Amino acid sequence: SDDNCVIFVLNKFETPIEIRYYGDSWVVKTADGTNYNFGAHGHLANYRAPSNQRVLHYNQSSLNTNNPQKEVAVNGNYNWLAGDVQNVVEPKATFSVWYCSSITNQLNPLQGVRFSYRKFGKFNYFKEFEQVRYAQVRSQVFNNSTNTNFEAYSNIFLESVFSYVMESPVDVVELEYSTLDSPILQNILLDYDNTGVERLDSLYNYKVVKRWAKNTSGSQGFSDWRRYKHSAATSGTPTQVSKTNPYVDPITSMYSRETGSSADFDFDHGFLESERITNQIMPGDIYEIRTAISRDSATSLASGNGTLDIALRTGSDGEYQYSSSTSEGSSVFENTKGKELFSTFNSAMKWQMGYGQSTLSTSNYFVMPNVSSAAGGFNIQVGPGNSDIDFGAVSAVWSPFVTNGIADVREIYPFFA
Repeated sequence: SDDNCVIFVLNKFETPIEIRYYGDSWVVKTADGTNYNFGAHGHLANYRAPSNQRVLHYNQSSLNTNNPQKEVAVNGNYNWLAGDVQNVVEPKATFSVWYCSSITNQLNPLQGVRFSYRKFGKFNYFKEFEQVRYAQVRSQVFNNSTNTNFEAYSNIFLESVFSYVMESPVDVVELEYSTLDSPILQNILLDYDNTGVERLDSLYNYKVVKRWAKNTSGSQGFSDWRRYKHSAATSGTPTQVSKTNPYVDPITSMYSRETGSSADFDFDHGFLESERITNQIMPGDIYEIRTAISRDSATSLASGNGTLDIALRTGSDGEYQYSSSTSEGSSVFENTKGKELFSTFNSAMKWQMGYGQSTLSTSNYFVMPNVSSAAGGFNIQVGPGNSDIDFGAVSAVWSPFVTNGIADVREIYPFFA
């Protein structure tokens, strides 16, 4: 009568144990008839990043066409590949910890013990999947549901334990918790009573570390930001663009750099980089990068559809110094900003500003790693999401991205003509 589970029988204990797994819950049965139930309310569900493979390995001969890669890439007709593609793109659910939700016994079915838990720290590390456009992809291309909520909790605590007979509580034990308040931890824990500190829940507080905006209270402009120009925009010769890093001149190995603005700061064929951030950033804490991107014309065919990449970078030494120079050597760039602390660069799913969309608000959470103080802080980089395409791996004979032998990234935009 119970065929919707996987059964494990452990026979090498002093008494045999049977475990029934139902996908999101467990039941552990002992020889005396006691059942230990691990339900959905007593676990922490998390999500890990997908593999993001850019090349799928499949049997090309099974597709009845002279150009199987073009059939898959251009027409979007995944057929039986849809599940494989979805598996590469979407995050994977994992369960980091399980707690017992109830204890019952088959010999006494009307009595037992129940455990009540409370969860804290709800975050979504994959908010880009909440975009309406991805829900459309899921339903129309993958033939799947449109549930793209990957919210996960960071902590779970036992709140109460009670025994019951015929659903009536008999003994109830309620647990109380308090935050450790010690002078040693001053300026490390975010105190809800401090100015600028907001409450996420009764365990997590947060505050804004740095804000840049135009004419916004408590923020500063972009005058200390930099724009690194695409080499085709500076040389005017597409053949001089590097296939692996289009922002570095392949002849001089230099970045072309421009100063920021106190007001709005345009991409203008480049990516933007914040000033060096040296605020006290605690390793192990959760941080969020938010951006607000807008454009003048939501329906401009020349602009097409835009994607966005965000990165947090630091270096291997303390060489970083503010400079107003219009160029920067690639070796200096690597030494000061060559290490990624967080990045969406290689993610298959990007933040997208689609045709008809004039504004885009992004949100990305990450856990801050332990960074040496010798690195001298870090920089935030925001730019177009097409620069992580390696055109050197694209066939010169056929490619949707090549026009007359020259890589043309505009070809990937459906509205481009």
